[in-house]
Amino acid sequence: MDRVEEAIGAGVIRYVPAAPVPALPVLSVVNLLSSDSSAVTTGIRDITSKAGSTITAAIELRDAASGETLPLTALFRMPLRASDGRERFVLVSMVDGVATITVTLPESGRWEVTQESINSGLPPAEHMQFAGLTLYIVL
Repeated sequence: MDRVEEAIGAGVIRYVPAAPVPALPVLSVVNLLSSDSSAVTTGIRDITSKAGSTITAAIELRDAASGETLPLTALFRMPLRASDGRERFVLVSMVDGVATITVTLPESGRWEVTQESINSGLPPAEHMQFAGLTLYIVL
């Protein structure tokens, strides 16, 4: 809604602009690597790697308007969900808006982290934008 009604008395209503909704901070993958030398990345949000290899993703929390890294220091669980319903949680330690996530997946499958999954369980004031990350683990 781009405006709100304001009653100013005697049945008169004035329309005033609604307060802008601030954009959610953006969680960005800035680097994606695998210990598997034959791993293939497609952009910065998609990797195909052999089962048992270690995948490392560097992430940053940025201001949506300026793109500057936000100085958040926190410990949180990041859900990693497989297309067949399996779920794992990765413990993430963010310091001054920067974190490195390391995970080893011993079984094949397509694993994803989505905006919906990272915001699940968080109060709305702590939600963030996230374009997603997909890990294809192959035998």
